[in-house]
Amino acid sequence: MAQVATVPVSLRSIIRSAHFVRGFKDAQKGKPFNYDYSPNDANGFWQYERGRHFGFVYAGSLKNGNTVLRSAEIAFCKALNENHVI
Repeated sequence: MAQVATVPVSLRSIIRSAHFVRGFKDAQKGKPFNYDYSPNDANGFWQYERGRHFGFVYAGSLKNGNTVLRSAEIAFCKALNENHVI
């Protein structure tokens, strides 16, 4: 699989990603890694994996409806800085 091009993105856009949310929920439910999960692009795999990592270190909610919670953004930033999330 080819690498994806890197571009600057906001934490909110990462947390808002459907792939991230799915990985986050899978981890919080204690589900094993879903090897059959196949998003259409390599970035989707990265988002799923980031969501799983974050789901293991953050027990709170990601969103209130469609709005990303500020507490989730802060916790995600801290997890990135402490190398808990890739």
